[in-house]
Amino acid sequence: DGSLNPIEGRTKLMAYSWGARPGPSVFPRTRWNKYHTIELCNHDQFTKCYDTHGQECPRSCGYMPEIDEQPQQLVAKAMMERAEMNKPQYILNVGDNFYWGGIEKTCGTPMDQISFTAHHQFNQVFEQMY
Repeated sequence: DGSLNPIEGRTKLMAYSWGARPGPSVFPRTRWNKYHTIELCNHDQFTKCYDTHGQECPRSCGYMPEIDEQPQQLVAKAMMERAEMNKPQYILNVGDNFYWGGIEKTCGTPMDQISFTAHHQFNQVFEQMY
């Protein structure tokens, strides 16, 4: 979440210029082929893709702005559309919703024991999306 103003003496982490917005933001990682044997796009190249919205992006990165700039929003939209068709009683969501780096605490930490940063991440990246 790019709107986080960290406390506890932490620095603000922003991988690309337009990532400072509320809600989920993608952290560009290296892209590999299906078998993870050939690097297709390194972190610096991928960050450049985000900085330029794909205008200065190696073809090997496979960058698609309409997908890469909003992956979590697309998942939430698909879930909403599916729920409108099937009217579920509840949803058990077991996927990784904290693209790409996770939140600041380990799995199973009670919500009343998480840090300000982790609480902000959870609210912005999960609760407001789903």
